[in-house]
Amino acid sequence: MITLYITRHGETEWNREKRMQGWLDSNLTENGIKNAISLGERLKEIELTAIFSSTSGRTKATASLIRGERDIPVIYDENLREIKLGRWEGKTHSSIKEMYQTEYESFWNAPHQYATVGGETFEETRARAVQVLNRIKREYKSGNILLVTHSVVIKCLYTFFKSSPIETLWDPPYIHDTSLTIVEMNENGFKLELEGDIAHLETAILFSREGGSFREIGVREMNRIDPYRAAELFTLNHFPNCHAALLAGSVVRGEGTETSDLDIVIVDSNLQSAYRESFIEFGWKIEVFVHNLSSYKDFFKSDCERARPSLPKMVSEGIVLKDSGIMEAIKQEAKDLLVKGPEEWSAETIRIKRYFITDALDDFIGCSVRAEEIFIANTLAELVSEFVLRTNRRWIGSSKWLIRSLRNYDEKFADLFVDTFDIFYKTGDKNRIIVMVDDVLQPFGGRLFQGFSLGK
Repeated sequence: MITLYITRHGETEWNREKRMQGWLDSNLTENGIKNAISLGERLKEIELTAIFSSTSGRTKATASLIRGERDIPVIYDENLREIKLGRWEGKTHSSIKEMYQTEYESFWNAPHQYATVGGETFEETRARAVQVLNRIKREYKSGNILLVTHSVVIKCLYTFFKSSPIETLWDPPYIHDTSLTIVEMNENGFKLELEGDIAHLETAILFSREGGSFREIGVREMNRIDPYRAAELFTLNHFPNCHAALLAGSVVRGEGTETSDLDIVIVDSNLQSAYRESFIEFGWKIEVFVHNLSSYKDFFKSDCERARPSLPKMVSEGIVLKDSGIMEAIKQEAKDLLVKGPEEWSAETIRIKRYFITDALDDFIGCSVRAEEIFIANTLAELVSEFVLRTNRRWIGSSKWLIRSLRNYDEKFADLFVDTFDIFYKTGDKNRIIVMVDDVLQPFGGRLFQGFSLGK
């Protein structure tokens, strides 16, 4: 399969001056340069096989900025040039509208009826752009190909991909400078995966079609998009060849907040070893956990051995983003592990844990320094919650997952646990903590100090 990454050149001086460019040229603006670099950063994880660029100076400059220092061949093809506009080239929209009112009206509102003024029709532009697609089909069996071209060419290709008539040419989306379109190309045809996306831009100029051509109506700061869509786009951009992917975390559970991130699990059989990495894209903090077909099993095993099933929980509750037929079995494997629960503690483990809780409790009772009492109480909270959960064969957790695990086990005990420590933190009264710890230990023999040995 071939994946096409299609973009428009960066903003130019004539774009800002609202001049028609066609086959003429103008330099990229500072903003156009910045946006091209941002797109290059967005695509840095994509192993581009080749870059096809229009022969115009503005697209050559954009292609160079996107490529950066990477060793990627660049092929210049005249068939990717913008529509030839003849006598309109170099003139402002307002002057063209005044001089060529009929032609200008059809250009924007009836593109299938547009009669050129020494240039090309939209059909002719589309025909030569499609020749580039045919060339790529002939020369590449698979890979990721970047096309750097122009707005009208991209719009014409949209009508080709969608098998729609030229009169639909100006249907949304608007093609911003350096916007990204992604198309999968195989023997069965073309599939549009992403259209005119600008998630990599810090700001975007908004346009409206009122009475013909596009009119600038404002500037929008780029905010976070729908989490599922963000996860889809992230996976497509960074892991286009993975075998499976899913979105997990608080947004999937319906517990998302303003500070929530996206947890994405990737499975790629070609990966050598597992890793995790953090990103900020599409307005979201994204944590990605990347595994092959054996590493996820290793993490399942180690997570369960420590009774903190982070990966099994993510996989079991996750929403599938992509699947080549392996994710159903992996999700079932995770669910089975969660239902089974952690291994039962041995009598020796319980004895050791009783001793360490007793040791911490004695320190707590005898301490008279407020600052030290607080930190000993913190230790007791972790030790006691672990003891309660593990002696009842329940999964444990840390931080916010500690109290969530207690609530999953016993809502009433969780409330008691929180109230007991809350009273101490507010008033310094230790008694309720001491009583609660003794109550927890009593069924297992109570506090343990006399006769305890380790390693003897």
